[in-house]
Amino acid sequence: MLITLFNFAWITISSYLIGKFIEKYIVKEKLSFDILVIIGIVVLTVYAQTFSLFGGVKVWANLILFLFCLFIGIVCCTNKVFFNEIRKYIKTNKKKVILYSILGLLFCALSCHTPVMYDSSLYHAQAIHWIEEYGVVPGLGNLHNRLAYDSSFMCLQALFSWEFLTGRSLHCLNAFWAWIMFIYVADTFHFLKDKKYFASDILNISIVIYTIYALDGLSSPNTDYIAMTMVLYIFSKWLRSERKIVKVLLVLFAIWTITIKLSVVAMGFLVFYPIVQCFKKRRYKELLYFLLVVICISLPFFARNVIISGYLLYPYPQIDFFHVDWKMPEYTVTFDSNEIMAWGRSLNDVFLYDYTLQQWIPIWFNALLLEDKLLVIINACSLVCTPFVLYINKKRIRAEENKLLILSLVCLVTWFLTAPLIRYGYAFIFLNLSIVLCILYQKYEIKLLKRMIVLFAVALIMIKAYRTTEVLKPIELIYPMSYMEYPCYEVQMKDEVIYIPVYGDRTGYEKFPSTPYLQHLQKIELRGSDLQDGFKIKEEYINTNLSTYGYIVESWEGLS
Repeated sequence: MLITLFNFAWITISSYLIGKFIEKYIVKEKLSFDILVIIGIVVLTVYAQTFSLFGGVKVWANLILFLFCLFIGIVCCTNKVFFNEIRKYIKTNKKKVILYSILGLLFCALSCHTPVMYDSSLYHAQAIHWIEEYGVVPGLGNLHNRLAYDSSFMCLQALFSWEFLTGRSLHCLNAFWAWIMFIYVADTFHFLKDKKYFASDILNISIVIYTIYALDGLSSPNTDYIAMTMVLYIFSKWLRSERKIVKVLLVLFAIWTITIKLSVVAMGFLVFYPIVQCFKKRRYKELLYFLLVVICISLPFFARNVIISGYLLYPYPQIDFFHVDWKMPEYTVTFDSNEIMAWGRSLNDVFLYDYTLQQWIPIWFNALLLEDKLLVIINACSLVCTPFVLYINKKRIRAEENKLLILSLVCLVTWFLTAPLIRYGYAFIFLNLSIVLCILYQKYEIKLLKRMIVLFAVALIMIKAYRTTEVLKPIELIYPMSYMEYPCYEVQMKDEVIYIPVYGDRTGYEKFPSTPYLQHLQKIELRGSDLQDGFKIKEEYINTNLSTYGYIVESWEGLS
């Protein structure tokens, strides 16, 4: 617990200082606390990814960061104005400061539990361990296809894991993010009293509801929570702010979120906002700066993709520009892509990936929990109302809601038609519903609507809170709990040892390096003499129908 508190403090200080530096010397406009911290987190993510291209993200990465933050502190924060601002805020917002402190302790405690999400023991922990030790390794996806899911969030996790300091890898970033989101919600919520911010308030409620949904996963380094809440945050902030610089920053945040989780890729359409604005006003220099920042955010992500899998974007073999010896076989990548789609539709069998809508929708719906079915049904009702809502709102002078409603529809449809696993789409379900309710309320001022929203929110929170009571467990006073451990046996590959789970497919963090499938391990080899040189498929298996599990698919009509 105490170690995690120090970790929370360092993440806050480092991200806030970087945000202040950019505010003072680049943006040159006053920004809110949440924006400053998120700017810092984005910069730190790009930094961790870039550092990983040259070596392990451990001691040196943290030392350089510490020195940089020390420099920023001296340049930006060693003056009376800075300290007077802090003193004034604390004096005028004592209740808020106390609330934020209590929330920080609560989320810190939640982050100390053992990561229980299945994928954390399957590949998150291993991915972080690889980044800590080696940064990036050519052909790592050949060892385990899940390691090719190159989320930028894993690099950020490695930067703040402090394994070199504590002897165990910390995993508190999702809980930290929940704390920042709750600070934003508490600081901006108008309790549905102001029509102008009605939609934003509903989205703030959605952040709270989704956080309750995700409580049992806040101690895990999963990418779902930060991606979903970031989508809700971007829409909420967009509807709340009239400042163009804030909206441009939100577009950049959207690009960053895509590097965390590709399932939010439709958020990339926001990029047209600053492009159109710059062309309208002929501000081509500003457009150039914007595009350069977009490149800086995305380039390390794409570089890591190519090094790990051989593809610019995994698992999409259609985007194939590189011919390197460590490239994962096209068939393997296609197999993985189709399996993601099949599992997202609750089919649980990759060979059923080409089921029609009529075939898979009933299976998918029946597999949902009760509260999720309720959400889907209500969202379906809001979708039916959407054309009418767009029509009645088209003549309004301020039609931001219309544009965002259309974008929310694009996001929802993209998610639903690709891999509609419910935990990948909570944000999109809440988005459409929130904006539709907002427009209806602004048009007709249905007073009962507010009570219905509050009652519905309370009901969802109570149902999910009941399901997640297991998060209330005792924690250690000093250290957070480690990752779960699993029995493994050793397999020799040249002079290196690879761990294989005795049963199942999970290995956790300590058994490193590992892969779940012995038969797949038998079909790969080291590119050089050690792990840093990476992995490649053995020559005789490159052009075969090699699945991600290591078996050869004899016949599969429809898989290309």
